[in-house]
Amino acid sequence: MDTGAGWRHAGRRSISALNDSIKGYNHDDATRQGILSANGLPDGDPQDAVNLNNLDDWLEFHSAEIA
Repeated sequence: MDTGAGWRHAGRRSISALNDSIKGYNHDDATRQGILSANGLPDGDPQDAVNLNNLDDWLEFHSAEIA
């Protein structure tokens, strides 16, 4: 009897739920404004944490490695 298929299906559901929660997360206004301001951008878009975190990471990389 192959019980692996059931575990794999449950694992995919868990991974999908985690990915959806990450994609749907937005930082609070103060965090968003701080990240955008540090990057010289006006308050507004992006709103989602994934893209804001990318902006923050690239700013840190640029400050450490290029500047």
